[in-house]
Amino acid sequence: MHFDQIYENLEVWPPGITVQLNPNRPPHAHLVTAAYAPTPTNLNIDPTLGPDKALDRDLNHLQSQQLPFSDQAEVEDQIF
Repeated sequence: MHFDQIYENLEVWPPGITVQLNPNRPPHAHLVTAAYAPTPTNLNIDPTLGPDKALDRDLNHLQSQQLPFSDQAEVEDQIF
């Protein structure tokens, strides 16, 4: 099982909890791993760029760095 931290319907990355269940003794947990970040406060999550403009900026940056990239990029909202 994996649980994510969500703020205002956006996934907060990297926090999450992963629970691996023991297949021989359900529902006993075999291993628990987690990452934590404090819940944001006074955070403005209103976008200042639209998805197309943000993707254009990202692709332009990758091209300027001569890094490999895909023109099939997916846009995903996350708080870092």
